[in-house]
Amino acid sequence: MSASAAAASASLFKDEIKKELDLRLGFVDFARVHFISALHGTGVGNLFDSINEAYESATRRNSSSTLNRVLQAATQEHEPPVSGGRRIKLKYAHAGGYNPPRIIIHGNKVSKMPDSYKRYLINCYRKSLGIMGSPIILEFKEGENPYANQKPAQKRLTQSAMRAERRKAETERRYARAASKAERAQNRVIAEAKRTGAGVVLKKRPKPKAK
Repeated sequence: MSASAAAASASLFKDEIKKELDLRLGFVDFARVHFISALHGTGVGNLFDSINEAYESATRRNSSSTLNRVLQAATQEHEPPVSGGRRIKLKYAHAGGYNPPRIIIHGNKVSKMPDSYKRYLINCYRKSLGIMGSPIILEFKEGENPYANQKPAQKRLTQSAMRAERRKAETERRYARAASKAERAQNRVIAEAKRTGAGVVLKKRPKPKAK
């Protein structure tokens, strides 16, 4: 077999291997594929380059303005789908963590976001930010009003009760601090009397009134 025929055969073999990897490991499509030789050591240098690339991609800090620009461009290019007669709306994005990159996207009806559009957004961020060798985690959050199902009177009652509880807790803490301070002062008087051998008359504490 000639050298050119051997090279063509090797290239065809690599293509088949890549296709098989795509079928079996489609969930790690963010990782680069390298062919290395354990016998000759060829391709090892490229492997370490990809390791450095993956680390840099996983630990890079991206500003909220950058993440929002990518989100705006992605939604203009391909609008979010419609759910229940209304289009899903994506408002803004910000970083939620690193290693791997985590992006928080706020909007309306985001719980109805289909997986296909999520993958589209991930690909947009990967291409725009140059993230390779690391997964991108998207989290969708929708603002919820905790009083949405309550009447105004119920809101006022709840808030009033909360304020009363806070005042009660503060009063109890104040009395506890005063009692602790008085007890410490009394203990110092007793200790001094014992040290000097002098007598001491303690103030009687008023007995609590019977209910």
